[in-house]
Amino acid sequence: MYSDEYSVEQQPAGQQRWVFSMPGEERWHVDCVNPVKHRQVKLMVWGCFWGKQCGLLVPLKTGSINARVYRDLLRCWLLPVLEDVRAALGNPLFEQDNAKIHTAKLMLSFFERYTVPLESLPAYSPDLNPIEHVWTLLKRQLRVDYSDLINYPGDSDKVKAKLADVLLLCWEKIPPK
Repeated sequence: MYSDEYSVEQQPAGQQRWVFSMPGEERWHVDCVNPVKHRQVKLMVWGCFWGKQCGLLVPLKTGSINARVYRDLLRCWLLPVLEDVRAALGNPLFEQDNAKIHTAKLMLSFFERYTVPLESLPAYSPDLNPIEHVWTLLKRQLRVDYSDLINYPGDSDKVKAKLADVLLLCWEKIPPK
């Protein structure tokens, strides 16, 4: 079973456009200048999957995560899913990266209390954690289905709510691999 948290931006990757102009007359020509600056709204999400099945994707209300927030998040969202996985597959190894919040004493005691066996990954090895590939698929699906999200009107909270809604729809479209 794999788990991680991730930050998703309102503007899908690959949407930035560069415009070049020639010195002189083109320098400030309207077609060569993009005066609109878009605010970047970011949303933290937590997700998990096991085998070929995507589990939950949970949009988070917080902008940053510490060990206590992470513990509460796993208590609320992971433990019910873990019970279903255990019923189907037995007690799976739980894999996460070695971020400080994941390896804090508070978290290690949480995993021990709920008898969650941990798979250890080397530090700074996102290529070994399969959920990193799932994040890539999620961003790709967001870019395909909601390329106009950058123009969504409203304040930061309204944009985050919309981003949370569409991310859940994109998550459901990720094909099993």
